[in-house]
Amino acid sequence: MLIDVLMLVGGLAMLIFGGERLVEGASALAYRWGMSQRMVGLTLVAFGTSAPELFVNLLASWHGQGELTLGNIIGSNIFNILAVMGIMALFTHIKIERALVLVEVPLSFLIGIALFILINDSMWEEGVMDVLNRQEGLVLILFFVMFIYTVVFLSWTRRQSSDLEIKVYYPLWRAILYFLGGIILLGLGGELTVKGAVNTALGLGVSVYFVSVLGIAFGTSLPELVTSIVALTKKLPSMSVANLIGSNIFNVSFILALSAVVRPIEYDPIYNVDLLLFILSTFILWAMGMGLKRKRLELHRTHGIIMLILFAAYITYIFVRELR
Repeated sequence: MLIDVLMLVGGLAMLIFGGERLVEGASALAYRWGMSQRMVGLTLVAFGTSAPELFVNLLASWHGQGELTLGNIIGSNIFNILAVMGIMALFTHIKIERALVLVEVPLSFLIGIALFILINDSMWEEGVMDVLNRQEGLVLILFFVMFIYTVVFLSWTRRQSSDLEIKVYYPLWRAILYFLGGIILLGLGGELTVKGAVNTALGLGVSVYFVSVLGIAFGTSLPELVTSIVALTKKLPSMSVANLIGSNIFNVSFILALSAVVRPIEYDPIYNVDLLLFILSTFILWAMGMGLKRKRLELHRTHGIIMLILFAAYITYIFVRELR
């Protein structure tokens, strides 16, 4: 038990340190290349903090553990929106660029809808199994290509003064070292945290299935939480939120899609509630942004409380579902 606790604490320390290095390295690279907070948050940082999901899901898919793969992705995306954004909004006002609300959030919503349609085969044709096959995985990868093109195109052709807030400078070798080192620390820290948390919970007599699903899904999302909070403390709010939206798009259109290409993923319709909650939470975030006339969307403490209540209700639902 002591070793498991030490793994948990050590993993969290690596996540915090790795998150700081990743943000600093990405910020320095962005400043050197003239990139905006939005662009670096949606691409470099989002990919870096999604690395734990990538490693876990490819291994799970290779070993035929499709249920673990789906639980990880859907749970992580819900955690990113409701828990991470909720926690950040609870302590500070979060300002989000309107371009993010007009482009990336709707894209994340559409990707969620596409996944729901592609994976629920039995809804459209009787007598077939629900599965995300290789062809459908390739369809989702097309969304990822669209996402990368849109981010790069908009960031270089519609650059705004409000975007160019990154004022971090390091020598190129140091920026790259921080960025790559941060990714490595996040991956190792996420793995140690998950193993430590799961083993500690098992030592306390908690359900194996319940802990494994929640531990992997939310454990691999800890880098997003840590990195977003670090970005906020370093006065990089656009990077903080863009990281979460970018990670959600990466998770479905790249990581889950690539996992399906490696091996088709069987799907239990019981997860439709989870998938629909991810889609609904993304839609709510988009609707809040479209409902404001000001240039930026702002999340306040009230919004954070609502998000955390929804997240608590979701956790309660999962717990009740596992008891049945």
